Amino acid sequence: MEARPEEPAPAQGAELGAALLVGGDELRAGDLPPVAPGQAALPRLGVPARPDEAAVLRHDGPVGLGGHVLVPPLPPDRRPDEPGDRRPDRQRHEEPGPGGCSHAPSSPAGRPAPRGGRTAAAPRRLPRGPVPGRDEQNSVRPDGPEEVAVRRALVVTLAAAALLSGGPLVATQAAPGPDRRIVSAASVSLREAPGTTRRLVGKLPLGSLVVELARTGGVDTVGGETAPWLNVSTPDGAEGWVFGALTLPYAEEERDAIALGIGADRLARQGDGFEAFAELHAFLARAAAGAGTPEARARLELLALRALDRATEAIGFRRLRDPAVLAWVEAHREDLVYSEPGGRWLVVAARYWELRERSGSLPVAEEAAWAAARAWLPGECEGYLPCSLGNLAGTDGRYLSLHPRGAHAGEALANVATFLDGVAEDPHGQYARGNVAPEDRPGLVAGLEELRGILAGLDDPRARAAASAAETLLARYR
Repeated sequence: MEARPEEPAPAQGAELGAALLVGGDELRAGDLPPVAPGQAALPRLGVPARPDEAAVLRHDGPVGLGGHVLVPPLPPDRRPDEPGDRRPDRQRHEEPGPGGCSHAPSSPAGRPAPRGGRTAAAPRRLPRGPVPGRDEQNSVRPDGPEEVAVRRALVVTLAAAALLSGGPLVATQAAPGPDRRIVSAASVSLREAPGTTRRLVGKLPLGSLVVELARTGGVDTVGGETAPWLNVSTPDGAEGWVFGALTLPYAEEERDAIALGIGADRLARQGDGFEAFAELHAFLARAAAGAGTPEARARLELLALRALDRATEAIGFRRLRDPAVLAWVEAHREDLVYSEPGGRWLVVAARYWELRERSGSLPVAEEAAWAAARAWLPGECEGYLPCSLGNLAGTDGRYLSLHPRGAHAGEALANVATFLDGVAEDPHGQYARGNVAPEDRPGLVAGLEELRGILAGLDDPRARAAASAAETLLARYR
């Protein structure tokens, strides 16, 4: 028997309470004989080890040690009172399971192996329903009474040794916590068994947290993605199977990074419908509200605004009067405005600027300002100069005033310079002084002066040329 590497000792001062339950009798750690360092096995415990009794190791120590490990009783067809000798080696092969999965017979009773090969720990439940993986052609003879007793005594001894030492278990280590996963796609199907044709149990919205109970031994391909099927439970007690590629591992300490990754991935997709983006917006808004840092919160809020915009874009003209769409619009009325020329709802641009103001000292501030400058505006100027200039000053001009050396300063400056040069040249007389209503000229002049001041603060030849064009226009409209 090879020596096992020494496991790290528990933290100093940590109190370890534990018990070994065998056949309903509880044996506390203090009742067991001590184990010398390096000792391979304990003396005989003197507790029942009948094959129809389950032994449970329970330890209630510090974080990372708590949990239960079940040493299950032997099933009826494996009892030692039936004749038999050593089991033959199994021939390893795979066979197709439901949903086109291939599964290796690597777990008892044909059940899928628990996540990571660990013995299931509380609060997990063994998977129910038809699960793939049993090889009916390779029958196994039951062990004899002596083999059963030796094997069971070894399991109990190892469990008790780990209990006393405070270290992890050998071969039956309890999971430090449930294998939590997060649903990373919209409206994911929860099915009664693995496979896309199996009965639908329910739908899981994007961002739902589930606990993985088990997974198929083989993989399936759905929508171009290849992954195993996962047996999961939901917080409300529902249980079923989901396609693994539609979930991600979840850890509470990484929730911000996970949410940001999901948001960026879903926004990069093309072809998703209104419902998918509405789910994404709801998820990102919740994630932002619970973010752990100001930067993460601001970035999640920005992604949420972008998801809101994608949702409005995906509504389409034909669904403008859809009751579900109307209810959703009403719920977000403060953040949306309807544009008649475009025939669609838009995100209020002020929401982006408000986010920029809240995050002014954070790295994300520049990105928020650029998103605000690129946000669609309702209505249409129809070539009327005071309207067009006002929009320019409130978008690219405002961005340049806040981030004169920002990542998008060059593009914003080019937009301003192109507009002013075109109006100053005016080859067709479209922007003559007489074409601007007298009551609108003061506002036009104020906008030109604002842009000239912004351009004067930029050390760029294009800015100086654009400022010169602004001077020409000021002389025209004053």
